[in-house]
Amino acid sequence: MHQGNLQGPNTDNFIEALQEMEAGVLINKLASMLQDTALATTIHGSKRIKGKVTLEFSISKINNDGNMVNIDHKITYSKPTPNGKTTEEATTSTPFHVGPRGILSLHPINQGRLDIDKGTGEITNHPSH
Repeated sequence: MHQGNLQGPNTDNFIEALQEMEAGVLINKLASMLQDTALATTIHGSKRIKGKVTLEFSISKINNDGNMVNIDHKITYSKPTPNGKTTEEATTSTPFHVGPRGILSLHPINQGRLDIDKGTGEITNHPSH
């Protein structure tokens, strides 16, 4: 099994990526579903009847040439009601650039240096290594 980043996870980057998913709406949905489910569980739940919130990620490569992935994010929740339970699911996706050590960003991390020719206005990209 691949160990990935041997220096430990970059939790700051994970929190930033989570906040960027679905243009910032995903984290609000997650907070709302957690609060709603917790409240419904205190009112209608018991040791046997529980609320549940699930956040699932599916990651696929966008193209064969670059370092971009599409992250599908699905939030599912089930909350107790007086007559059983209510379940809801929301699925969306966000494209990310993958940088060194798996850092996720909406924009390329190692874009390199861009030079603009003052005479022609032509842009030249000098990739960083």
